[in-house]
Amino acid sequence: MGGSTFGTILRLTVFGESRGNEIGAVLDGLESGFPIDSAAMNTMLRRRRPSQSSASTSRIESDEFEITSGVLDGKTTGAPICIVIPNRDCNSDNAADTLMRFARPGHADLPYHLRYCNCDHRGGGRASGRLTAAIVAAGSIAIQILSSKGIEINCQVTSVGGIRGNENNQDDRNAWESLVQMYRSKGETVGGTVSCRATGIPAGIGEPLFDKLDAVISHAVMSIPAIKGIEFGSGFGCEFNSGSTNDGPLMSGGVLGGLSDGTELSFRAAVKPVPTTDVPVEATDLGNMMKRTMTFNERHDWCICFRICPVVEAMTALSILDLWYQQHGR
Repeated sequence: MGGSTFGTILRLTVFGESRGNEIGAVLDGLESGFPIDSAAMNTMLRRRRPSQSSASTSRIESDEFEITSGVLDGKTTGAPICIVIPNRDCNSDNAADTLMRFARPGHADLPYHLRYCNCDHRGGGRASGRLTAAIVAAGSIAIQILSSKGIEINCQVTSVGGIRGNENNQDDRNAWESLVQMYRSKGETVGGTVSCRATGIPAGIGEPLFDKLDAVISHAVMSIPAIKGIEFGSGFGCEFNSGSTNDGPLMSGGVLGGLSDGTELSFRAAVKPVPTTDVPVEATDLGNMMKRTMTFNERHDWCICFRICPVVEAMTALSILDLWYQQHGR
């Protein structure tokens, strides 16, 4: 199974499955001598963990991590950093046996089965959002290094179920919470959008033609489970603009010709509703490939938007730092 590594000079490899013993990441290509802040890593992992809100899954993982290589006396050695995160709350629930026999609509179960045959798709397996904990752990190191270079990254929820708002506004959060509750009462999930901004990026970061800054970030962010679209600056709205209007300073999203232009980098990403619901769906029997109406009684999130923000920050940081190393070295 390929496709588990991202990056050119700075390379991230993610391993494990949703219901396996552990997940983890190997981060190769970092500079030597950088002090790792484990507390900052824990803070970022906490943001990704399920909360007590009605939007989150009942599966609770502590995300306690262990760095097994690449760090000596709290500083990077330049060798690959291996981060291991045990799966504590992964006891197979009532749906475990069913998940090995039936493919759920909207999930990767069917194409994974057709491609790999022998794969563990319990809880989504390799396609599960559970693996994003490893991404966040590794990405938090990249965020720390970028911060030392004056680059800061922040991602926030900007809409849930079509209702736009500000994550820092309690009234907006209450409205989103009520909307999630409404969907949940019907056994349904709901999606939304998140916006990410990065400040302090000097002009010229990116590599034309095929490693443009926005292209690399798009690759990274679209690799996150549940992300279904991305736009920089005016994005798809540019079809309504004239040329001179679209030349405005806020329209480019901080990228021109694939290179950073020295202004704030900004993009928006679409987050799909979690495909696992509590309503009957048409599943595929993997034994005879026949359709069957079923209900899957699984633990799942009702809205993943809030938990996905640190994952977007992590993948954005890994992208920018990789391109930084390509231009400036380590």
